[in-house]
Amino acid sequence: MNLDIGAKRPINSDEVFLVGRCSSAAEPAFVLLYDAVKARRAKRNLAKVHPRTVVEKLGIDYFVEVEAPCWGTVWFRVSRIREIRALSMDDLAHNEAECGALVLFVQDTEPLDRNAGFLLFGITVEHTSRLLGHAIQS
Repeated sequence: MNLDIGAKRPINSDEVFLVGRCSSAAEPAFVLLYDAVKARRAKRNLAKVHPRTVVEKLGIDYFVEVEAPCWGTVWFRVSRIREIRALSMDDLAHNEAECGALVLFVQDTEPLDRNAGFLLFGITVEHTSRLLGHAIQS
């Protein structure tokens, strides 16, 4: 199903795996999607459409809403989550947060590139796992 997000062209709603809204007005709300034809993920900014409206159109039952204290609101499509890992001290070195988690998606391949997953700072990996209903990977 194509979904109008106010961009130049509609997106394929089946490809969306994350919707985000930063608490800072400097960054627009967006969707992350995986384009299987191009074999890459893409970020599409939302124009004139509230992120919650997008999630509702995609099917609110397929998403879990997470309030990330150091970032904003993120809606994860649960069926696209592959695993959750704790962030290392190196990952946290340039951030004020003392804890965090890396949420990996089914299309993220090993070894991970710099675009893989979604970082959640300020939320423990255990809490992230409970919120998203996935086991923690070491």
